[in-house]
Amino acid sequence: MGRRAHVLFIEDEEYRNDKMIRFLRANGLEVSLAGTLSEALSAAQSGNYGCILLDVMIPPGEGENSESEALTAGVEFLRRLRGGALPGADAQTPVIVLTGRPEAAVEEEMRALGLDAFLNKPESMKVVLSTIQKAIA
Repeated sequence: MGRRAHVLFIEDEEYRNDKMIRFLRANGLEVSLAGTLSEALSAAQSGNYGCILLDVMIPPGEGENSESEALTAGVEFLRRLRGGALPGADAQTPVIVLTGRPEAAVEEEMRALGLDAFLNKPESMKVVLSTIQKAIA
């Protein structure tokens, strides 16, 4: 029996959001969106997701330390999720990164935290879908 087909999509670029959300929904997935680190942390605690699709560069958002760099907000999200710092969230939820800044050091750090897949933008939506389907299987 697989995981729930509900994806938390953490991405702040609206043009990418609409296109990806429509595509994922057309392929049978339920999708929730978060555009900042604070929204993502809240959503992760309140939802039961089969997979998280995460951009590395997201704005910190309200209530987060202004020193939190957008360049590493995705890393911070993964650190908190895997560290059990998000009550109600499943720390083992598969996380797939979809980023436009494929920096080796960031990928290495995220893999060490338990990242499931690291994809570069622009990635084929079919590859993204396939990666999500494998993660929730």
